[in-house]
Amino acid sequence: IGKDIRVAMRILPKIIEPTHIRASVGDRLTIDFKAEEEDHWFVMPDFGVDLHLNKGERHTVELRITTPGYFPFGCISCCTKYQCKIKQAILVDLKEPVQLYGA
Repeated sequence: IGKDIRVAMRILPKIIEPTHIRASVGDRLTIDFKAEEEDHWFVMPDFGVDLHLNKGERHTVELRITTPGYFPFGCISCCTKYQCKIKQAILVDLKEPVQLYGA
């Protein structure tokens, strides 16, 4: 039986916090998104998350973690030049160091 994990996701022009979310197969992951300073189009393709958030808007997503792996996420369009360089992911029971996944 997995655990319940709740994460506050802050989407800022130069950073997305947290960069990585660690979880295990069986966990239930709840993510509270907040676009703090501008609009964002945020995606988690492996989980079917596709959110357009207006400045100041919040949205909560619940995910059931069923497979181990490296699952990238972020803004679909680079809201700023910094966001294109941010590599973030949900890390699920990785066997190798995260650097081997391109992070």
